[in-house]
Amino acid sequence: PTSVVLFGLEMVSEVHSWSAQRGWSVSCRVGIAHGECIGGIVGTEMQRYHLFGELMSELEVLESTAPEGCVQVSTACKEVVEDQMRAESIPSKLVSFDHRHLPHLMTSKGD
Repeated sequence: PTSVVLFGLEMVSEVHSWSAQRGWSVSCRVGIAHGECIGGIVGTEMQRYHLFGELMSELEVLESTAPEGCVQVSTACKEVVEDQMRAESIPSKLVSFDHRHLPHLMTSKGD
C-alpha cells in the first residue's frame, strides 16, 4: 500500500513538472482506497476487464473530491500504510497524512 501512495504522489509531481516544462498549467488528482472488490471480463462484442464493489464507489468519490494536485486516501488505506511503515521501519517523513475537516466531500464541480 505504501508504494501505491508513493506512486500517486510521484504521478502528481510528474504531471506538474511535465506541464511546467511546456508552459502549461496542468494538474491531476489521485484517490486511493484499500479493501476488496470483484473483477471480471464484461461484454460480448467489446470485452473489458471491470472491477465492482463498494471499494470502487469509494475510490471514485476519493478521486473526484481530491483537491487538485493532491493524493486523497481512504481511512482504511491510511491505517494500512501507517502499519506498513511502522512494521518495515519506513521513515515517517516519506509520507504524511493531513486530515480533511470538511463535513462532506465535494467535487471540483460542486457536487
